[in-house]
Amino acid sequence: MCGNILLLMPDFFDYPKMIIEELQSRGYNVDFICNESDEYRHTLLSKTIIHRAVRKIFRKYIWPKDILDAENAVDELYAKQISNCKNKYDYVICIKGDMFPDSQYRALRERYKQAIFLMYQWDDLSLLIKTTHSKWFDKKYSYNIEDCKKNSFQYLPMFSKTNLTGISITKKYDIAIIGTIDRAHEKRLRIIEKIYSRYKDTLNST
Repeated sequence: MCGNILLLMPDFFDYPKMIIEELQSRGYNVDFICNESDEYRHTLLSKTIIHRAVRKIFRKYIWPKDILDAENAVDELYAKQISNCKNKYDYVICIKGDMFPDSQYRALRERYKQAIFLMYQWDDLSLLIKTTHSKWFDKKYSYNIEDCKKNSFQYLPMFSKTNLTGISITKKYDIAIIGTIDRAHEKRLRIIEKIYSRYKDTLNST
C-alpha cells in the first residue's frame, strides 16, 4: 500500500465509489466520510419566515449564525465518525466541504498533524455556503479557472470515468452539451447560447 487516505466528499451519484476505486488501484487504502448531511440542510433551511423571505430576494445570502447552528447540529455525528477512523492518514482529501463543521476540520488537523490536507472544488466558490474552510488545507484546487486566479487555487480539470464515456464510430453532432441547467448554473445557459449563436450556421449541434 502507498498509504492511507481519508476522503471527505458528498455522496453524489457513484462519484465516491469511482474515486475510491481509482485511489485503491494506485495502491492507497481509503476511508470515506460523507461531508454533507440532510440534518445540516434541514437546520439551515428551517429558520424564521423573515430569514426565508430574505433568501428569496437575496438567494445567496446566509446568516453566519445559521451556518453555525447547522454545524452544531451535525458536530456530534461527525465527531463520532472521526473517532472511528484510523490513527494515521497520509492524506486527507476533501471535495467541496462547505457543509462540514469547522470544529471537525480543527479536530482532523490536530489528530493528523503529519497528513497533507488537500481540497478540491467541483463547484464555483460563489455557490458554496461558506469558503472559509479553505484555511484548513495545505493545497487547494478548483475546476474553475477564474476562482483559481482570484483565490490562489491551483487549476485541476474535472474528472470523468473513462469506461463510462464510450466512443461513437459515427458522428451525428459537432457539438454536444450534457449538463444541469438551474438557477445556480444560469451562466451555463448563457455560454451555450453564445456557442449556438456563433456556430449554428456551420455546425450540427443539440
